[in-house]
Amino acid sequence: MSIGVVARKLLWGRANNLCAFPGCSQELTINLDEPESRVLGDAGAVIGEEAHIRSGRIDGPRYDPEYPQDEIDTYGNLILLCPTHHTMVDKDGGRGYSIEDLVQMRDHHESAMSATRSTADEARRRISERVAASVKVWEDKMLVEEWQSLTSSLNYPLPHLQDRFRSAMLDTREWLLAKDWPAEFPAVREAFHRFREVLRAMTAHVLETFDRDGERSWELDREYKRIPWNPELYNELTAKFQLECVITWCLTIELTKAANLVVRAVREEIESFYRFDEGVLLARDGDWIFNSQIVRLEYEDHEWGEKFPVIDLGQWRAIIQAEAVERQVARPDDISPYEMLSIIQSQLSREARAE
Repeated sequence: MSIGVVARKLLWGRANNLCAFPGCSQELTINLDEPESRVLGDAGAVIGEEAHIRSGRIDGPRYDPEYPQDEIDTYGNLILLCPTHHTMVDKDGGRGYSIEDLVQMRDHHESAMSATRSTADEARRRISERVAASVKVWEDKMLVEEWQSLTSSLNYPLPHLQDRFRSAMLDTREWLLAKDWPAEFPAVREAFHRFREVLRAMTAHVLETFDRDGERSWELDREYKRIPWNPELYNELTAKFQLECVITWCLTIELTKAANLVVRAVREEIESFYRFDEGVLLARDGDWIFNSQIVRLEYEDHEWGEKFPVIDLGQWRAIIQAEAVERQVARPDDISPYEMLSIIQSQLSREARAE
């Protein structure tokens, strides 16, 4: 487990980026075990340390066997210290400072910092903490930590979904539909609105075209396999399946880009080191056997405030079919979904400008 967006937001925000040790109040630069932090340290910046009040190791300072291991990296077990005072409180196995001492130290420091903030600053801090909590809810609901598994199943030659992923998508769609993001964070608001729109299109597509495949999974319907021998109808249904494959793959690309737009927005407005250790969400593309690759997908040129088009799957299908006819390819899935998505977006942009 690692320190997440909520714990980090609470810890650094409530401490005002200052060491919590009495009388110190050293301004700190965030410490992530990365080359960038070492460069900053070498340049003279004091690197803050997210110190554990109770160690997660049996031989560590103030280890508490009754404290839940899954709470070791949560805000309740952390205190922000400079390197000097972190070393001091952990010296001799932490004998000089008890759990109660450190909890009290943190609470007193945070109370003092709260008193220095204006009413407006304190209100913004509280709102940002709530937004950080909402980001964590989104991560959990959408099973973000399993993004490669989700995208690999959707990008498979026969797109499929485990039941838990399908349920997660539907649950997240409903949650986002009701969610009202604060206007104080316009980038976060915009990013989640885009993610909601792409997820709406994806879930609509899944509900319309995926069928049960056993008790715990769903797959894109292959209606051509259930008909009596009829070459003309078989070819028609096969082409329909190929078209829906392309739709699924394009939506998966777009969903990953929208998820990474959320990551970008949270970094800019809520927590600058959000997912700094984990990085952006990566998608897995291919069949896992002969042609599997991990790809990074983002809206690289997007400017905040720039509108995204509403996703109309009927329009997408028409553009895909027209492109296949124009190129005289036997199957619409002979064209790369990345290229096809670019074609879709270019045509929709031209139509929007013409209006």
